[in-house]
Amino acid sequence: KEFVVGEPVTRTLTLKAKGLTAAQLPSLAMMDIPGFKAYPDQPHMNDENNSSGVSGTRQEKIALIPMQAGQLNLPEIKINWWNTNTNQIETATLPARTVQVKPGAAQANQSIAMPQPAPVATDATALQTETITVVKEENGFYSKLSILLGLGWLITAIAWVLSGRNNKAANNTHTSANNPPLPKISLNAVKKACLDNNPQQSKTELLNWSKHRWPDNPPANLGEVGKRLNKATQQEIENLNRVLYGSISERWQGSPLWQQLSVAAKTTTNKQRKKEEVLIPLYP
Repeated sequence: KEFVVGEPVTRTLTLKAKGLTAAQLPSLAMMDIPGFKAYPDQPHMNDENNSSGVSGTRQEKIALIPMQAGQLNLPEIKINWWNTNTNQIETATLPARTVQVKPGAAQANQSIAMPQPAPVATDATALQTETITVVKEENGFYSKLSILLGLGWLITAIAWVLSGRNNKAANNTHTSANNPPLPKISLNAVKKACLDNNPQQSKTELLNWSKHRWPDNPPANLGEVGKRLNKATQQEIENLNRVLYGSISERWQGSPLWQQLSVAAKTTTNKQRKKEEVLIPLYP
């Protein structure tokens, strides 16, 4: 068959063996063939059973697309097999083949329709001067246009940034004016749960309060909450933990925890306010 650059050619390879099933036979497709792109299809396998045993057949179809013109080689294919009659390894070989590949239609048209050189001017100096003048004018126009577009983009970007800052400041002001401080709301919920003597709800509300109190580094459990408060509050939180996890069987009374927590919360809040007052002059 005639080989042409860019046009696929289907190559069919068949391997038959006595004493083996088709699934036991090796693949014949070669993916790396210099000058070709290879696209193997799914193999077709067949088994035959007769009086002498099983015979397997594996057939493979490979689409080969030549990528360049000239002489190309299809490498040989070797399959090692065991001869049960002679009890030794033998090799089945499909010899190499050289094919002649012709240029494709696109390559032929490209070679025929080569661009023609520009006509030589009678006055070479005049032609060169005129060309340079035109190029300078075009470059000057596009340079000015690029500068104007760049300035417009810069002004738009600055206006967008300033607008975003103003919107953010307005949103922050609106939020601060309409919403009361979250720690106070959570602390009220802790108070109610403690005075109701509800240990599970007290744990939940105490963790919620701690998330608002330390938003940048919230405690993961009650033990960590206690470590951030005074010793008396920490002791009451440990008592709550023992009730929750079965160490104490009697009914839990939450008022001592609330009394200690209300004092500890005010102390930590005052410390935080003093810290913020010190930091405010650093950011006028």
